[in-house]
Amino acid sequence: MLPTAATTQTLLATEDLRIRFGAREVVAGVGLELAKGRTLGVVGESGSGKTLTALAMLGLVPAPGMVSGSMRFEGQELLGLEEPDWRRVRGGRIAMVFQEPMTALNPTMRVGRQIAEAMVLHLGKSWHEADIEVLRLLDAVGIADAPARARAYPHELSGGMRQRAMIAAALAGRPGLLVADEPTTALDVTIQAQILDLLADLRAQTGMAMIFISHNLAVVGEIADEIAVMYAGRIVERASAERLLSSPRHPYTQGLIATLPNPEHRTERLATIPGHAGDRPATGCRFAPRCGRAEEACLAVEPALISVSAGHDVACVLA
Repeated sequence: MLPTAATTQTLLATEDLRIRFGAREVVAGVGLELAKGRTLGVVGESGSGKTLTALAMLGLVPAPGMVSGSMRFEGQELLGLEEPDWRRVRGGRIAMVFQEPMTALNPTMRVGRQIAEAMVLHLGKSWHEADIEVLRLLDAVGIADAPARARAYPHELSGGMRQRAMIAAALAGRPGLLVADEPTTALDVTIQAQILDLLADLRAQTGMAMIFISHNLAVVGEIADEIAVMYAGRIVERASAERLLSSPRHPYTQGLIATLPNPEHRTERLATIPGHAGDRPATGCRFAPRCGRAEEACLAVEPALISVSAGHDVACVLA
């Protein structure tokens, strides 16, 4: 889907975003750009830095993490905000759906009150007004018998319902950007599909932009307009979802696609990428120790993310 005139305005832009814990740099110069109303998928293995990148967007990188670079949202620089300013952004203009709602929802507070809280804090509604709006939101995210569910505690809901309640809580502040961090990983396949459809429908209805984070490239391909592939703290490839899935240029992206099951070409054993993300050379391409195409030049210098065609960027000397 090509962006229209209404969706081309930049909402979020990061430049040289870096996150360091002591001497260890876990996010190394990430640059992302997201237009209003669009969905960006961020894909990578555990430890690639994708979740920390998302947490930086809400000022939630845990201590002693140090964040540097630039991150502009709606034209405002976020890095360096004081905590009161972060609270106005967090849950209001930028909201997050976490992977496991049982750890994100307050177990001692009724679900409806948790959803209403964002409206009171960010929209200035009274508790009575917010409680009425909660029922509409629960209905919008597909939760039946909204009054009963609003009175329930998180442990009284199923996994799928808890995730829907978390999405309702994230939408309560009417955010311009929704960050969804592995929101379907803990759910069965049927519920996964329902949540993906729900997020796509809500984006279309509200006009919000979305960042969808996952280790599953197939899931991201279902919902994203554009995809950024992260490896060991860096973006190694980004393009439209259609182009990246049909014409991947980085060996890591090609490896991820090769690991996906294909019902048209059944095999006894799925392909794997040898080694693990911790196998990093002192210099050169971070993926080189796991790459079957690596050459001597790959170990000489870390490749920059460059444009190989319109809208398609790759960090590989062989691309």
